[in-house]
Amino acid sequence: MFLKVFCTVERIGEENIPVEGSYIFCSNHVSNFDAIMIATTKKREFYFLAKEELVKIPVIGPIIKKLNIIPIKRGTGDIGALRKSIEALKNGKALVMFPEGTRSKDGQLKEAK
Repeated sequence: MFLKVFCTVERIGEENIPVEGSYIFCSNHVSNFDAIMIATTKKREFYFLAKEELVKIPVIGPIIKKLNIIPIKRGTGDIGALRKSIEALKNGKALVMFPEGTRSKDGQLKEAK
């Protein structure tokens, strides 16, 4: 609702998002709204790899926990998050990840982690 009221949103290539079956959706990360923009596509439900710190934020954390978030411990080989991601894919889900591991402050593509 917020996006419809306060933002002009243009989605280019949304027709390329499969409506079923598992796949990994990779995106660069330049805004706090990137995940929201992806999640609000009408095509299907997504699962998101997201830094575990997000679920610890007061007020926002409990809301995020109810979404399809797979918390990941950054800077480690988080095998638990990897297993949950594989399970989601085995169950035909779409998994969203931001390979850079953080937002780009200057809009330039960063090295994947």
